[in-house]
Amino acid sequence: MPEREIRFGFLASDWSFEFGGGSIEPVADFADQWAAVEPAMNPEDGFVYPPTVETVRFPPDRPDLREIVEGTRRTTLLWRLPASHVIRLPSRKVRDVEREDAWFIINLLAYLFGVRLKLDPWWFDGRVAVRLQRTHNIHFSREAAQDFISRSYATWRCWPKRDRTLFATLLHSHCRAPSYEWDWERFGAEYTVLDSLALVAERPKLIVAPTKTTTTGTPPKKGKKKRRRVAHGERLRTLAKAMGVKRPPARVRRIVKLRNALLHEGLWDGQLPGSGTSRAMQLADDLRRINHRLIPALLGYRNQYVRTAWWTIGTRGFDPP
Repeated sequence: MPEREIRFGFLASDWSFEFGGGSIEPVADFADQWAAVEPAMNPEDGFVYPPTVETVRFPPDRPDLREIVEGTRRTTLLWRLPASHVIRLPSRKVRDVEREDAWFIINLLAYLFGVRLKLDPWWFDGRVAVRLQRTHNIHFSREAAQDFISRSYATWRCWPKRDRTLFATLLHSHCRAPSYEWDWERFGAEYTVLDSLALVAERPKLIVAPTKTTTTGTPPKKGKKKRRRVAHGERLRTLAKAMGVKRPPARVRRIVKLRNALLHEGLWDGQLPGSGTSRAMQLADDLRRINHRLIPALLGYRNQYVRTAWWTIGTRGFDPP
């Protein structure tokens, strides 16, 4: 079967991967592209920031003159990074299936390496994590990464299209969340990822909402069946339990309480967003670490990392189950 080549970036690694159904390798001029990107990376935080732009005008009688409009300098909304790798997938006749599959795989890579990646020539918005392992605390070998990609891709391919699309999108949202510079924005983005993970898990009934009962303790009358979602207050606990992720009750309750106040009252740990406490910032990081464990668990990749404590800071190994 002929292959389709799709470029993406920017991944600051020269590793190549073989997985069931495809392969990934650096572009031929990877060293030159990295030499152009690395100087633009902030050495303190590992992000590349969007370039500045400004409005210019050309006098009607002097088109050779270029005048900058004062006060218009700003960072651009959308910008690009060069491609660093090529993914090769079988070229099937189903419309856009190559791009759908590639979108999942490159975001899975971004999840592993702790960066943001885009298909070429898609655009970035905001700052972009480029330094490897900048936004999480795992380390892994090339062989472990290859095993994770191959097995996760095989699992994902068996899902209905709606779940495949949702999961690829939540992966992108998870990798994009560190681009926000306010802790409350990162927290809100990660809670959306958590809700999406729960929705994927509920469809095959990996997690199930409790059945309502009447005051007498008997089941309600039979009628038209409608699937009930797990309530927000129980979603984190229920999903973590089903996926084998640890769930200290007090910590989980604080995360849920923080979410409810932010969403319904506009309060961030009882204060105006932007003036929160170190405790709230820590809970935002906790939620990201929970999601980082739920993602491989939901893909059926229940390795030891999934079961590690997410409320402590430290480097974890990411090895095959």
